[in-house]
Amino acid sequence: MSLTKAIATTLILLTLTACDRMKSASLDTDEAKTSYALGLQVGQTVSRQDLPNNEAAFLQGYRDGVAKAESKLPPGEIQAALMRAQDIALKKQDAAIADREKIKAAGLEYLKQNGAKGSVKTMKSGLQYEVINDGNGASPKDGDIVEVHYTGTLIDGKKFDSSLDRGKPAQFGINQVIPGWTEALKQMKVGAKWKLTIPSQLGYGEAGAPPHIPPNSVLLFDVELLSITKSPEPAKKATGTH
Repeated sequence: MSLTKAIATTLILLTLTACDRMKSASLDTDEAKTSYALGLQVGQTVSRQDLPNNEAAFLQGYRDGVAKAESKLPPGEIQAALMRAQDIALKKQDAAIADREKIKAAGLEYLKQNGAKGSVKTMKSGLQYEVINDGNGASPKDGDIVEVHYTGTLIDGKKFDSSLDRGKPAQFGINQVIPGWTEALKQMKVGAKWKLTIPSQLGYGEAGAPPHIPPNSVLLFDVELLSITKSPEPAKKATGTH
């Protein structure tokens, strides 16, 4: 969808979903729940794009529109106001693109420098790892459940997640995580500790994982594989003659 169409859609939704916040909304009907969900989505869009947000003026425009009352602004000012909203959104979009490219370039440089270290190995996929402890147990396979301790940071050192901080190991299916994790875990043995450097394409890619992981981010993880729960073997069909 083009930016112009996106803004037009936002304005339409604003008109359809506006409600008087002076009254407490009851969300006990499907109609109310749908209206709330649409209103929440529109509010998040306005906030994300930093669009002007004068609630009283918006509600006045909404009421005049519903009542088919004469506009309190001439057509030229209405058009100019909508153009300002579009300009704000375009500038924010341009800034976001610039940020993504900056993060991407910094990530590629980090991978280059990190991969040159003698202790770091690079897989064909681009995944980089450093073995801190080899471990001596089994390695997980597709479908297995693993228990791990980990800490994740960005290349600037900002921590975005840690099972250690929560004081409890994480458990998940080996195929239910980002590709970089799946690839690394299949090579690790129980008891192993690795430092992972995961390229963006093996992590959250161009979308990122807002609000903590920006688009195009290279991810750093300290991972310890604690245990594996093997996936159940599929039932075998009975054989024989009948």
